[in-house]
Amino acid sequence: MSEEDLLRHRVTTPEPAGLDEWWATQLAKTTADAAPAVLTPHEPKLYRPLSVYDVEFSGAHGHRVRGWYLRPPGDGPLPVVVTYIGYGGGRGLPA
Repeated sequence: MSEEDLLRHRVTTPEPAGLDEWWATQLAKTTADAAPAVLTPHEPKLYRPLSVYDVEFSGAHGHRVRGWYLRPPGDGPLPVVVTYIGYGGGRGLPA
């Protein structure tokens, strides 16, 4: 769809009763189970000039999710790319 069509598009499926309450409960559980993200520097000299971190954060039910965070040098706004491999795909190496 074009952007214009997407902005006008409306779903015809009726919303199930209690959907807002269900989502509120799920989000509250997720917040209660969450632990702070942990960033650990990874091979600081190998990936220069990038800074590479082994990242661990909370997913559903507090299960830990691991990934890589690669940051180019510099301050200010930077572009971002997020790649989600999916369950069991593994994260491989940072590069």
